[in-house]
Amino acid sequence: MSECAGMQASPDNRDWQRFLDATVHDLRAALRAIGTSAELLAQTCGAVPGTRETAITLLDGVRRLDGLSKGLGSYSRALQPDRQDALVPAETVLRSAMDELREPIQTSGAAISYGALPQLLGNHERIAMLFREILTNALAYRAEVPRIEITALPEQAGMWRFAVRDNGFGIEQRHWEKIFLPFQRLHSRPRGNGLGLAICAKIVRGHGGAIWVESEPGVGSTFFFTLPGVKR
Repeated sequence: MSECAGMQASPDNRDWQRFLDATVHDLRAALRAIGTSAELLAQTCGAVPGTRETAITLLDGVRRLDGLSKGLGSYSRALQPDRQDALVPAETVLRSAMDELREPIQTSGAAISYGALPQLLGNHERIAMLFREILTNALAYRAEVPRIEITALPEQAGMWRFAVRDNGFGIEQRHWEKIFLPFQRLHSRPRGNGLGLAICAKIVRGHGGAIWVESEPGVGSTFFFTLPGVKR
């Protein structure tokens, strides 16, 4: 188990999280105002040469900064100490993640399958975030209709090993460790904030588990991670 097991966040950590949450909220509010102004500019002055292109550039920048601000907030929460004494039904958090990602799942025509999943022990919010980020990655980095399969097998010492298989772009072996570091992007499109897999790594390791990938370029990837849980 992690050194953080059974610990609560210190007052300093809670103060920092409140500060960061407030900062992200205010930043996103300012970005929405900029985006609204850019849309208004495009509507009212679109006939002026260069105006529409400028507005599109502004809106693209707003979307990227908004995604980055959300990612930084999630990454900061993933760094906080966990309490690992709550029961977390893996199927429940997976279905919750799929509900949040309903639009990209429907748009891409993705097929997501899974078998029997265990009861986990940990932080419900962060494990839900883990499933959301791992699915987001599989849905984004693909060249065809996504097929995602999720399985879980018991291991020693009260751990469960999950495997999330996809048919995406695949990853060269020299990048297998790099992708779990912050702000590492192997593809220019689709654009991401480079934090999704780093968030996954922090959550898994905060629960005393491990995360790794096996992949073949052009074929797909399997992301493995271990989490503490209840044996059937």
